[in-house]
Amino acid sequence: MGTVEACYNFLNTPKRQNFFNIHLAELKKKETSSNKQKLKRLCPTRWVERYNSIETFNEFFPAIIYCLEEMITWKDIDTSSKANQLLLALQSSEFNVALSILNHIFQYTQTLCKYLQSKNIDLVVAVNHINLVKTQLSCIRENATTEFNKLFIDINKRLNDFELTIEMPRLAKRQKYRDNIPTKDPEEYFRIILFLPFLDSFVQQLNDRFVNHQNIISGFQMLVKSSEFDEEKLRELVQFYANDVDDFDRVKSETILWNRYLTDSNIQYNSVIQILNECNPDLFPNIYKLLQILITLPITSCEAERSFSTLKRIKSYLRNSTSERRLNGLAALNIHYEVSVTPEEVISHLSSTKHRLDFIL
Repeated sequence: MGTVEACYNFLNTPKRQNFFNIHLAELKKKETSSNKQKLKRLCPTRWVERYNSIETFNEFFPAIIYCLEEMITWKDIDTSSKANQLLLALQSSEFNVALSILNHIFQYTQTLCKYLQSKNIDLVVAVNHINLVKTQLSCIRENATTEFNKLFIDINKRLNDFELTIEMPRLAKRQKYRDNIPTKDPEEYFRIILFLPFLDSFVQQLNDRFVNHQNIISGFQMLVKSSEFDEEKLRELVQFYANDVDDFDRVKSETILWNRYLTDSNIQYNSVIQILNECNPDLFPNIYKLLQILITLPITSCEAERSFSTLKRIKSYLRNSTSERRLNGLAALNIHYEVSVTPEEVISHLSSTKHRLDFIL
C-alpha cells in the first residue's frame, strides 16, 4: 500500500499527470473499457476508498509501467531517478503478488465496509454479513493451494506482457526481516509467506473487532426471530441490562408472548427498526426497551463521529491551514468544555515558554 501511495504522489503533478493520461488513453483503446479516469489516493481512514485505490491501480498497472519507463529518459534528474525507483518497486515479485492478493480479498469485504459506514445500519444484518464474510475467507484459507494457484496463474499472465517472471528472493542462512521457507517453488513460497498470513490476520481482526457484538447479539436474536428462544441467553441479556429492564421472570413472559405474536402475525421485516415500529410499548414495555437498545448499539465509530463531531466548526474551509498542534488544542478545549480556563492561566503559560518574539505583559 505504501508503494501504491508513493506512485500516486509521484504522478500527482500537472506535467506527469498529463503524460500518464496519454498512456491511459492508449490502454483503454487496446485492453480495457473501464470508466475510471485517474488514480485514486490511498485513504488512511476509509477502507472502501482503499479498495477503490487498489482496484484502480491494478487496472491501470500497464499504463503506469509504460509511463515510468519513458519518464526514466527525461532530462529532469529528480523525476527520472524517482521514476526508476518506483519502476523497480512495481516490477518486484513481492509487490505484484501482494497487489493481486489485496485486490482479490478486498472484493469480498467492499460491500461490508460500505454498510458499516452507512447511516441506517442494523446490528443484526451487519453481524450476519460479517459471519458470512468470515466463513468465505475461512473457506479460501482451507483451499489455499487451489485458490492461490488461480491467482498465481493470473499474475504470471499479466507479467508476461512486460517480460517479467515471479522469482523468489535470495535466502540467507540467518534471516532477520523475513522467513526462510525451505522451497524452490515461487508459488509455494509466496503462498506461505504472503497469502496465508494475510488471510489469518484478516480473519483474526474481524474476530477481535466484532466478537463483542457477536456475544451481545446472541441474546437479542430471540427478539427478532421467534424460533431462537434460549432462556440462558435471555438471562445473560437481562443481567447485562438490569438497570434498563425489569426482573428476569417478567422479561421472560414478555419474550414468550412476543415470540408468539411474531409467529401469529407473520411480520415481514428487513431491519430491526421495522420490528420496533410493530412493537406496542404499552403491551411489551421491556421488549420495546431492548429493541431500542439493539438499534442504538454502534457497530463502528462512523455513526457516532457523524452524530456529534464538531470538527467542521473547529476546522472549517476557511481555516483549513490550521496546524495539527493547534487543531488538537482546540479539540481538547471543545471536548473538555467543563474545565474552565482563566485568562490568568493562559498568560502565565505563555509568559513561561520561550518565543521568537518577546512576550510583553
